[in-house]
Amino acid sequence: MDWKSTEQASMERHAPNHSSSSSIPATENTVWADASPLLETVCKELRDGELIHGDNFNLYAAMSALEIMDPKMDSGIINKYASVDEAIEDGLAPVPISIDKTVDVQCIIDIIDHLLACEATWHKGHSLAQTVFSCAYLVRPERTLSHALLDSYCKVIRATCKAVTTIVSDARTHEEEDLFTMSYGLPLNVEGDEKCLSLLNAVEENISRQLRACKAPLSKRKPLEDIEPLQTNFDLEEGYCKALLCRLRFRKHFCHVLTCMRRPQGRGLELARKHIASCISELGSILNSAEFLIPNSTTFNKKFLVGKRPSSILKTFFII
Repeated sequence: MDWKSTEQASMERHAPNHSSSSSIPATENTVWADASPLLETVCKELRDGELIHGDNFNLYAAMSALEIMDPKMDSGIINKYASVDEAIEDGLAPVPISIDKTVDVQCIIDIIDHLLACEATWHKGHSLAQTVFSCAYLVRPERTLSHALLDSYCKVIRATCKAVTTIVSDARTHEEEDLFTMSYGLPLNVEGDEKCLSLLNAVEENISRQLRACKAPLSKRKPLEDIEPLQTNFDLEEGYCKALLCRLRFRKHFCHVLTCMRRPQGRGLELARKHIASCISELGSILNSAEFLIPNSTTFNKKFLVGKRPSSILKTFFII
């Protein structure tokens, strides 16, 4: 059977009737057609071990194709939102996250840890869209502009993802199942590396100043007029400052690792190793700050493709 000619004939036959009833509007370059009759016909001709596929078929697509419509593996089948905008209109990814400043900073820490788990899952071969960019804050960069901490971290995450895909693609030594570098139009090129790091450094400096104010002797303590405390309980302020700082510093050192790895002829290797050691040190501090996450939270997304989750994952910020 000639697949292409059959496909074209089927599309021409079904396009006029389907375009009027489809929920997906047609454009100048796109005509939607009901492919069900075509697929039913072709499937009758298939033998064991055969598969219908297009010209751009690859190993990753094969793995995904075999999981479509399986509720345990196909995250989209039980997703109640048709688009990111629809999810945001329904209250997903609010800014600010909470009017309660303590809850707000707890949620920020939770999001940071979840994104780290998502990033590690992406590094294991899953797609960006199903891991890191399942976070609505990353898909809609303009939403975080009014929240300096969240905005700076999201910008650095996007820059990190861009750097990883560039380094791996330029090396041309990876198999497609090792790291999936396709971005499918996700907003990776919103900001440059230097600008992202400068924003993160500014936020880190503000939190460091707040931490120094908290650690000052009681007789010398005074509020910083130009910096708002992270939350309302002064006794917990030092702990929250430390919990955020170790996460921001981990991200900063990881960015420097990638920058060093992009230097030609391995000139940045030794410096990259030093930053990796700093990353490992900050990870230890992150593990020791679990008490500042939201305790006993059950509102996490069980459909998500992460291996080992942080203590709590808030589904209200993630699309799938």
